[in-house]
Amino acid sequence: AMVFAEELDMEAFVALWLRTGLVILAMQIPFWILYAAIEAANLRWYLRREETAGFLGIRLDADTLRVMIAQLLVWLILFALWLGLPGLWVGLAFMAQGNTAVSILAVLLFILTFFFNFVAVPYLAVRLAPTAALAVADGAVSLPRAWSGMRGRMLQPFLAFVLLFVVSFAVSQVLTLVLQFGMLGPLLSIVTAAQTAETTDPTVVFESLLEVLWSPGVVVAISLLGLLTIAVGYMFNIGMQAVCAGAVRDMQQAPTDA
Repeated sequence: AMVFAEELDMEAFVALWLRTGLVILAMQIPFWILYAAIEAANLRWYLRREETAGFLGIRLDADTLRVMIAQLLVWLILFALWLGLPGLWVGLAFMAQGNTAVSILAVLLFILTFFFNFVAVPYLAVRLAPTAALAVADGAVSLPRAWSGMRGRMLQPFLAFVLLFVVSFAVSQVLTLVLQFGMLGPLLSIVTAAQTAETTDPTVVFESLLEVLWSPGVVVAISLLGLLTIAVGYMFNIGMQAVCAGAVRDMQQAPTDA
């Protein structure tokens, strides 16, 4: 392990990691734009029953840009809060060796982190959830508007989000189990071939593995699993958008409560 660490060029490794991350991020941007355009179209339909212009109401316009800004702001806030305290706790844990006071502080911070990530962050996520829907309804991105508008209206959206998550998770798990049965035969053949192989040459074993993984049954099963996962995720997002649009309509009907 020490020899590997000495041979590894950390600077080159970090540079490669950063380049890879930037490439992946750049590849995600077109999908993010498309997702924002679809969400904007859905929200226009939910809020105003508008379905004109563009393919299925999908178009790149100011609503799409506002939805992207709203998504980015909420994601950045939740991401920073989700990772901020754990990062601080990890730092204190490294510093705590032999230091009782720092150890106690690290334990307290760990408890606070657990509470924050599993109570406070979900609360903030629900409280800020209508930000994109409000951006389409009001024509402006406003986190304070979403925050104040959800006052007294948290329970119903929260329960709806939980129900959507449970149903989506259950459906995805059932689909995964069903499709895994389609891959069971080829996967068992990999194990059998490995146990009875006359050679332990990694190249030969790897080539045999690739041959099985690229077999029609496995390719079809993996492709179907990917498509169905996307479909389930999209249905979950549609449900989330409908809940947020409903919350916005409640705000509009009772503006004095915001």
